[in-house]
Amino acid sequence: MYGFDWRLAQVPSLICHYRAQGRFTPIAGNDEKGKIKAFAKIVTLAALLGLAIYGAVEVWTALEDVHISMHGWIALSAGVLVTFALGAGLMFMVFYSNRQGYDDPENQPD
Repeated sequence: MYGFDWRLAQVPSLICHYRAQGRFTPIAGNDEKGKIKAFAKIVTLAALLGLAIYGAVEVWTALEDVHISMHGWIALSAGVLVTFALGAGLMFMVFYSNRQGYDDPENQPD
C-alpha cells in the first residue's frame, strides 16, 4: 500500500484523470508567460535562500570569540534534528491525508 505506485509510469493519463476530477492544478501554464513567471519564482526563491545562507554565515563568523561547549553542540544538533523530524512528519501527514481522501470536499464537515 505504501510502496511505489506503478501508475506513475502513466503520468499523461493520470494528469488527464486528475484534470477531469478537478484535482490537478498546474503551477504555471504552458504558455510563454507562465514559464517566465515560474522561472522568476524559482530565481527569487533561490536568491532569498542565498541571502539567508549569507546572513547565517556572517552571524556565525561574527561570533568568533564565543566558545560553544559540548553540551551546546549537542543541544544545537538535537534542535536541528527535531526540527527536521517535525517538518518531515508534518509533510508526511499532508501527503497521507491527501492520498486517503481526507481533504476531499465530501469529507469536510458542514
